Amino acid sequence: MQSGVKRFESGIFSPVVDKSMLCQLARDGIPKNYRAETWKVLCGYLPVNSSRRGSTLKLKRSEYRKISNDHYASPSVSEQEILRQIRLDVPRTAPKVALFQDLRVQNCLERVLYTWAMRYPSASYVQGINDLVTPLFAVFLSEKCNDGNVNELVSPDSDSDISVTEIISLIPTEALEQVEADCFWCLSNILSGINDHYTPEQPGLKRMIRRFELIMARIDADLCEHLLKNGVEFILFAFRWMNCLLVRELNLMCVIRMWDTYLAQDSSNGFDDFHIYVCASLLHRFSKDLKRRKDFEELFSFLNYLPIRKWNENDVERILTQAFVFQNFFKNYGSSLINAEKMNPSDKIEKFVTSMSFQFSSWISPLKQIDYDVSPTSMMNDVDFLICE
Repeated sequence: MQSGVKRFESGIFSPVVDKSMLCQLARDGIPKNYRAETWKVLCGYLPVNSSRRGSTLKLKRSEYRKISNDHYASPSVSEQEILRQIRLDVPRTAPKVALFQDLRVQNCLERVLYTWAMRYPSASYVQGINDLVTPLFAVFLSEKCNDGNVNELVSPDSDSDISVTEIISLIPTEALEQVEADCFWCLSNILSGINDHYTPEQPGLKRMIRRFELIMARIDADLCEHLLKNGVEFILFAFRWMNCLLVRELNLMCVIRMWDTYLAQDSSNGFDDFHIYVCASLLHRFSKDLKRRKDFEELFSFLNYLPIRKWNENDVERILTQAFVFQNFFKNYGSSLINAEKMNPSDKIEKFVTSMSFQFSSWISPLKQIDYDVSPTSMMNDVDFLICE
């Protein structure tokens, strides 16, 4: 049997990529050496036909340079205001990650964000979109200068003998321009799937928050009651979770691992529907901690500064696994469950868990190293815990 790395190598560089198989592999996490190429394919930026990728990159990078230069040439008053806001936001992006405090990198982020805002005027630039560029930039830059090792670029605890500043200083301008162009096109493709998150009034985000609240009411009614009783409405913390896709809550390595799974979902499902279940899993993870806090100030502070900045990939994979269970449960038994009067363990849930056992077991293969039992019986116990604790 091929190892995961070998399967990725044969999959991503096959003459014509089987995208559904690539998605199955990517859900478990992508090897660092193949992450940049895989993300570009899953974003729809690179074609599945390997022989066309070189010409596609050359064409799209050239097109981006022209588009960007044109938009910077003569901005109107309103466009200058958008550029002013972006220039305020960029230096505040990922402030604890040295990579994004580098002036050359900040200039790249500015051009990506401004060009996107000008090219897609039906949407609008809002704070938070700047955060969404950071995983893309880190992954694509690591391909150019660090053999795919993102950790050395973004982690303050990296064991590398060379500083991030020194690494960036050695990168040719042409390579940075290529990373910038790749980020623009991939960001554009991701945001096109969640466009109504950033149109005026942001209806997509409001819809996500409402679904999040309804799902949590079925998963953990006691917690929802506790929050509301203490004046903590979901929008007070969930808006940022949805708007920034948890990029501000997690460290960047965990975000990148999470995006492996998001990009492997159908269409934009990962950044929309599946993300809601990830947030539900995350909130439920801290249910007991939240119930111990008895006033608005304590609850609000905890929810806005979750103790997850030092999480590792195993922690994220547990949250992804729970999210997968939640999503499939509600999908298999209908949205009517969200509005049900009460949810208790039942024969329906047991039947669902048993039918899911093979799929679930294969999906969370990385978790086997942390002794996660995926037998139908244990899964039934887990679902009882997840839904009805």
